[in-house]
Amino acid sequence: MESEVLVDRTRDGGEFYVTVEGKRATLTFSLRGKELVANSTYTPPELRGRGIAAKLVEAAIDYSRKNGLKIYPVCSYVVEYFKKRPELGNLLSDAYPR
Repeated sequence: MESEVLVDRTRDGGEFYVTVEGKRATLTFSLRGKELVANSTYTPPELRGRGIAAKLVEAAIDYSRKNGLKIYPVCSYVVEYFKKRPELGNLLSDAYPR
C-alpha cells in the first residue's frame, strides 16, 4: 500500500483513512468514555482484497493503545478481525460481549 493511514478527529470520534490510487478507504469511529467504537469500514470495490481494511484496523489499534482506549467493534469486519486474532482480546472493551 503506497499511502499511510491518517486520522481525522472530531470531538466525538472521527475516521482513519487512506487514499490509494485516488480512492479513499475509511474506518469510522466514535468515542465513548475510554472506548473507541469502531462503527464501519469502507474500501472501494476496486481496492478490496489488498489488506487495506486490515491496515485501517491496525491504525485504530495503535491509536487506541497510545491513547489508553479499549475497542468496541460494531463493524462486522472489525469483529471478524478480532475473532481471528484472540491474542488481541485484551484490547477489547470490557463491555463487549464475549
